[in-house]
Amino acid sequence: MMLNVDKSEATFFTPATNEAKWRPSLNLDVTPIPFNASPKFLGVHMDRTLSFQQHVTEVTKKVSERCKILASLAGKQWGWRKENLRRVYIATQRSVLDYAAAAWQPWLSATQLNKLEKAQNKALRLVTGQYSSTPTEALRIEAEVESYKTHSERIITIAAGKADRLPSDHPRHTALRPKTPTIHRSKIRSSWREKTNSTRGQLPTHGNPVEALSEEQRKRNWKVFTALPETPMLVPKSHPAVPNNQHPFSTRPRDTFWDTSDSANESSAKRLTAQSAIRMIDKYDICTTIYTDGSCKGGTKEGGAAAVITTGSAANPVILETIKKKGNKFTCS
Repeated sequence: MMLNVDKSEATFFTPATNEAKWRPSLNLDVTPIPFNASPKFLGVHMDRTLSFQQHVTEVTKKVSERCKILASLAGKQWGWRKENLRRVYIATQRSVLDYAAAAWQPWLSATQLNKLEKAQNKALRLVTGQYSSTPTEALRIEAEVESYKTHSERIITIAAGKADRLPSDHPRHTALRPKTPTIHRSKIRSSWREKTNSTRGQLPTHGNPVEALSEEQRKRNWKVFTALPETPMLVPKSHPAVPNNQHPFSTRPRDTFWDTSDSANESSAKRLTAQSAIRMIDKYDICTTIYTDGSCKGGTKEGGAAAVITTGSAANPVILETIKKKGNKFTCS
């Protein structure tokens, strides 16, 4: 294997302050390898003590620069709605903060994490149009966004849950559950394992046994369901099923949709879709089924929302509760 010196760097990691100025001297075919105190690996800047101070500076600077996008869209007279600005923030700015978050955010000190919080608050003020003196808690409630500390802990906990279900010889599982007990020696900052133990300990499911997914379960979770239900009541002639891709962490198949562009067979296709949905619901022997128009959250302010809670067979359901909320008086609700 040929190594390129121009693309190689040497660095040094240690928590000891008396070794802060030490520089390794490495040569590759008598050519010295340059030293970089803060190398960038897969988009993340690292440093000697793994404090990620430079990386925090870089990501907060990028988020601050992208606030210009929100400022351009948040005009008083013609600007976008708050809900749309929130989507822009999540897509263009919080995604920058979230990149590889489980790898570097557990190590952050309270000071560095507060910098990420300030970067988010700056964007949320543009999203909501609030004054700079508005309390941050009120700002988050108005924007419907949790604090970034809470969001970071959620990302770290989800990453730990995924690692916990990997095979025991997988590197991520070994990092979370080392075979040899290790002691966290740093008194200044945390680590992924320490942060995970503290956050997962607050969950109601903490302490429940976690089993790794078998190879058969992994293949089934990634499977795309292409087969039609058994013994269909009505077979369409020109309306093939178009299945959704199965979400990697979902254990339930998604719905099957039918092409109803042909008006002549539209009623038949709709009847087939309803019959397939009824068989799919009854197949899982579900105790309670909730039917909604899909606007239980986003449409309550403008268009209203409704949900019907039922039990029993999907063909002859027993209605337990009907929930309705009227929206804007100028809408059809």
